[in-house]
Amino acid sequence: MKVSTADNLQSAILANQTVYLGVSFVPFFLFMSLAELCKTSIKRRYQMLLFMAGLFIFGLVSSIGITDWYYKSVDIESIGGVVRLVKEYGAWHVCYYIFLAINVLLCIGIVINAIRKKKEVSYVTCTLLLVAEFITIFVYAIERILHFPFELVPVAYIISEAICLILLFKIRLMDVTNVTVASMVDSKAYGFILIDRKGRYIGSDEAAKIWFPEIGTLR
Repeated sequence: MKVSTADNLQSAILANQTVYLGVSFVPFFLFMSLAELCKTSIKRRYQMLLFMAGLFIFGLVSSIGITDWYYKSVDIESIGGVVRLVKEYGAWHVCYYIFLAINVLLCIGIVINAIRKKKEVSYVTCTLLLVAEFITIFVYAIERILHFPFELVPVAYIISEAICLILLFKIRLMDVTNVTVASMVDSKAYGFILIDRKGRYIGSDEAAKIWFPEIGTLR
């Protein structure tokens, strides 16, 4: 569903809310990814606060068309056959700017803390994650300042997602534990049986079934 192809106001609002589903929560996941890469532990209550902040923003967006909190007014217009939202921002829209600013400052703080404490982290990876977040904010700012007629934020998120996927692939290749386990599995010299904390069978590889044929009867 896209705003550009919406055939009525309600469809355009729903498409805009779908975009905000990512806008509201992606900064939180980027922050948590950055914290993990920088080997920085974030207390559960702070994680919940950040997640709830994103949920609050999405709640405001969900009220579009019902209240004037986020958008005072909203309508659609067609430019060259492409539909765009025409909106007037409400008093609560400033919360989104605060939300973005807090996320950016926290991410910068995580990287600075890692550098200051000389932790064994990849500064290139951390920097690229910061770039992924800044891309979205920069594009959003340009969109607002230049009053660009169409939404550019979804494109920015695609670029950010590509950066994150590339990083995840490279991190997986550099993870000694994953590489070692993968080599052991491929060699078939070891059998692996997976159970949960209650001792219940979850699964196994083919090598384990050779050593213990009865595993094949387990579910």
